[in-house]
Amino acid sequence: MTEAAGDFIYCLNDLYRHYFGAGLSYAQMLQSEEVPPRFKALIRAYLLKEVGAETTLESHLYYLQEGQLSGELYTGLQARVRITRPQTRRNLFGREETLFREEIVPVGDLMQIPAADKQRQGIRIREVQIPKRKLREFTL
Repeated sequence: MTEAAGDFIYCLNDLYRHYFGAGLSYAQMLQSEEVPPRFKALIRAYLLKEVGAETTLESHLYYLQEGQLSGELYTGLQARVRITRPQTRRNLFGREETLFREEIVPVGDLMQIPAADKQRQGIRIREVQIPKRKLREFTL
């Protein structure tokens, strides 16, 4: 299933968290005025050393492994990821239908799943959530 180019490209926040659509690239985040300056500094200082600026959040987090600096950064920020995974079930008439179950998991838990298993399970990353308090407390 393909998605339109504009899907999941957003920056939102509420009282407690910043929400970034997984379709955003790091270059788009650096140009956006809605991304907090502190997170932009973290992108420049740490994340761009491991990945290119055109890398999207989805592709970066999908292949993120333990031991990488960016994994430690996201874990230290207590970032969470909104994922969807398809599940098949039988309806009342015996036909199989596919439902998409949405979950919010910590980045550390997502890193535990190898990329091949994520692909086999059909996991899609939709959003990254970062607590404002943790972003404020993080020191460069």
